[in-house]
Amino acid sequence: MKKKYITLFLSVISIVATSQIWAPIGNGTNNSVASLAVYNSELYAGGYFTVASGNNANHIAKWNGTSWSPVGTGMNIGGTVIELAVYNGELYAGGAFNNAGGNSASCIAKWNGTNWSAVGTGVDNQVWALGTYNGALYAGGKFGTAGGNSTSLIAKWDGVAWSPLGIGISGTPSTKNVRTLCAYNGELYVGGYFGSAGSVAAKSIAKWNGTSWSAVGTGVVGGVFSLVEYNGELYAGGYFTDAGGVPANNIAKWNGTTWSAVGIGTDHYINALASYNGELYAGGAFMNADSSPASHIARWDGTNWIPLTTGCDTNVFALSVYNSELYVGGYFTNAGGTSANYIAKWNFPVGIQDNFMNAGINIYPTLASDKIYVEQIKNESIAINIFDVVGKQVRQEVKSENPTTEIDVSGLSEGIYFVRISTEQGMVTKKIVVQR
Repeated sequence: MKKKYITLFLSVISIVATSQIWAPIGNGTNNSVASLAVYNSELYAGGYFTVASGNNANHIAKWNGTSWSPVGTGMNIGGTVIELAVYNGELYAGGAFNNAGGNSASCIAKWNGTNWSAVGTGVDNQVWALGTYNGALYAGGKFGTAGGNSTSLIAKWDGVAWSPLGIGISGTPSTKNVRTLCAYNGELYVGGYFGSAGSVAAKSIAKWNGTSWSAVGTGVVGGVFSLVEYNGELYAGGYFTDAGGVPANNIAKWNGTTWSAVGIGTDHYINALASYNGELYAGGAFMNADSSPASHIARWDGTNWIPLTTGCDTNVFALSVYNSELYVGGYFTNAGGTSANYIAKWNFPVGIQDNFMNAGINIYPTLASDKIYVEQIKNESIAINIFDVVGKQVRQEVKSENPTTEIDVSGLSEGIYFVRISTEQGMVTKKIVVQR
């Protein structure tokens, strides 16, 4: 047992030393990246740029893992792409533009892999958020009409026509907006800066069940810029100090009933949230997370906020997982001490920390077909969870005090997974591969 444990520990030290890596994406872009999405096995980036790795790419470009290429002729110069989403086999782009691929398109357009086309008659002002819910695409932003219909800040596209969500979102005219959308627990959650949704008081976050609006507790004091589901709860990031009456510095979580803080939080606003390798990542304008240095990006392991080496030199706007790596877009030109023009990738495939030596854990085999085994020295109570490469939990918590615990993975598809063990000392995560 001791020999096996020492061997595993040394191999983990080697993996950790080489796996926390920042890398540029080609030569990057010539201006900031505001949004990221995966479509047809390629990563699409939208933003303020007009060049990607030396190629003309008007506000949108795609990366195939090796090189950048334009997406048709992109949008009109002077416009911008703020948000991207996939719906009904097409890529939708929202932002501030009036032309896509040479075609008239008012602030929203769609790409079928070959051509750009309009989305009805579009909307009358900027689109800042896109999301899918119950078989339809939803758009939010600063607009007042969609498809010629009155749709205050939010509208639904069913593939044929635009329609409103009741009387929409309202608030102080100069500041009201919708910044983020996320489906959670069978409802569509909407975040931004606003005071009500429909006729319901809702401070900067509300939910839509397909028919009517309702509040999310007492909302937040400030604005919500990003929403994501992680470990069965909805996480909200933004620029706020309170969520549901609970002090919360720019990030909080909602379990369907109540709000709670996520550690101490950050010292400035959060623009983007994403789940990667079983952990929650946040990017934004902050310089500290949990009162410790974390330059514009950090990860939450369920207990603590942890920096990504030296982070980025300025604001992070977008996060997305592509080819088992975390892609980061923003206004930065340096990531982890490496030159990276507005976009970079982070590869941390094992995420092992939290005093691994004292944990005394062995997980084998790392190449499995139907079963894996978790072996421990201390015979203490441990909890075991398994996540896929984008952070989705695929095996619910198993608690054990046995020296060896057998876990069935026969129902998992072939691919890379992460086994997370929670112990009294902290957490251990190990990568395994399911192959048959």
